[in-house]
Amino acid sequence: MVDDTKPLAGDVMSGRMGPAMGKLLPRYVSYRGPKQYMTRKMVDGRRVQETFSNGAQARR
Repeated sequence: MVDDTKPLAGDVMSGRMGPAMGKLLPRYVSYRGPKQYMTRKMVDGRRVQETFSNGAQARR
């Protein structure tokens, strides 16, 4: 079982709280509304974004 209470090594926290989780969100995750967590990151030099239903999935 993975412990989601601790940030992963190298994660930079944004200072924003995820309201459903009550935890700090990483810099690349933003909360858009109920069951909407959006991630944005660079993959092969291109900006990729995807929306997830919970923050734990978005952090992975």
